[in-house]
Amino acid sequence: MSSYRIPAKPTTYAGTRFRSRLEARWAAFFDLAGWRWEYEPVDYPGWQPDFLIRTSAEPIPVEVKPIEWPDSGKFEAMEKVVLGRGDLEKVRAIEGVECLILGAYLPTFAAGLDGVPFGLTVTLNSNDEGAREHFVDVALLFGGQRSAFDFSVEFGSWHRRIGVGGGKADLPPIEPQAVEAAWRQAGNVVQWRGR
Repeated sequence: MSSYRIPAKPTTYAGTRFRSRLEARWAAFFDLAGWRWEYEPVDYPGWQPDFLIRTSAEPIPVEVKPIEWPDSGKFEAMEKVVLGRGDLEKVRAIEGVECLILGAYLPTFAAGLDGVPFGLTVTLNSNDEGAREHFVDVALLFGGQRSAFDFSVEFGSWHRRIGVGGGKADLPPIEPQAVEAAWRQAGNVVQWRGR
């Protein structure tokens, strides 16, 4: 595996200067989804998340990384990629904080899931024996109740979703094509235009 990294291209979107075009694209996607976001607003011990998404409950810290999701389309392979990245060590070291991890593009698997996957959540918790363990879950998009999209997770807590109410069972399904169209539109909004 090569250690060569493509340098990030600082990009301005919605009056905010982002460190990379990928972060700006995700901000544009959040706007298309109808979500309130803030860029780098808070510092945790040794870690500053890229975004906070404001929800009806607690804000959700978001980390954007140029992760290339595995072609296998299996959750276990996605989990391995996220937990194996050295640059996510700080994300995984803050107990009880659930973080949304977003990659370079939308994951391509959906078999057996209720919604359309768009990233993973990672939470560090202590188990009954006091050992620390990471809980990784699939972040899923649904139709929104108060916005274009809403999201929940597949297996764990549903209290951090964008909308209000019970859980993901209350959310309407969404077509993957609608999510892909929003992702393409977000890319068009922030693409380089030259002089």
